[in-house]
Amino acid sequence: MEKVSQLRSLLVFWLVTFSASSLLGQTNRLEVQLAPVVSLENFSWSIAGNLEGADPNILSELEWENLVNAGFLIGLRYKISSQFRIVLSQVVMTTLSGNVTDTDYEGDNRQNPVFRTSENANKGHFVQSDVGMTYDFQLGRNLYMIPYLGVVYSNRYLSIINKSNGLDSSYRPYTYGPTLGVTLKMGFKNHWEVAFESRLGATKYRASGDWNLIEELQHPDSFRHKANMYSINSQFSVIKSIGKSSLAVILFYDYASSDEGVDTLFFEDGSVAYTQFNGASSQTFGLGLSYSRWFW
Repeated sequence: MEKVSQLRSLLVFWLVTFSASSLLGQTNRLEVQLAPVVSLENFSWSIAGNLEGADPNILSELEWENLVNAGFLIGLRYKISSQFRIVLSQVVMTTLSGNVTDTDYEGDNRQNPVFRTSENANKGHFVQSDVGMTYDFQLGRNLYMIPYLGVVYSNRYLSIINKSNGLDSSYRPYTYGPTLGVTLKMGFKNHWEVAFESRLGATKYRASGDWNLIEELQHPDSFRHKANMYSINSQFSVIKSIGKSSLAVILFYDYASSDEGVDTLFFEDGSVAYTQFNGASSQTFGLGLSYSRWFW
């Protein structure tokens, strides 16, 4: 189902691309961007012993570390006027390597650990779709401020794997909601530019997990998480324009953290248990090499 969802989102994206291009009748209206990207990511979440966040305050904690991801970004910028643009982007990444640690505690503040295991996390993916609009404000001869307003949807697949004992569990978070941001762009001689972009997001956080070796739980949804998440995304680019094309080196940093929420556990006999979801957080550093070109 995850693969079908990815293919469906890509199909919709390319249908939008084709439809937009077929309707354009003026030159330099549509910019298409393609960028291979790599990233290094850490992701974690924990739950408490009860809905009051106690007994203990951290009962179980999952930490994915050093996840190496690789993939690509496809972007479209359609110029409505000289200043106003519609912006779409799609990021698809696959996890190449990483590890995960699962720890359970009896005491508050991570005291008295009673279970701990470290496993492989070298299977997974990340998909993100953004739709928004921008407006260019010229602050100086070669200086622009470009506000952004849009919406974002993302989903991940995080794995916990040990082939020796049949462990093949997964955690599948997704987010959706509004984002806003601003880009500062400065031009230099010989068609060089630098740009700094920052976006803030306030999204809904939803997740489900499958603990495949625990027979007492339902599968594939052994539990679900529900909370609100806030994020900041920063990007620095060095750009060289060559006619209608441009090349860029992109460095980016993403940080996201959720509020406390609810963890719902589903048992095989149909019963349900609730406890406090302490929250999830992620931190990502990345690098991309971008090629863009104006068409039509």
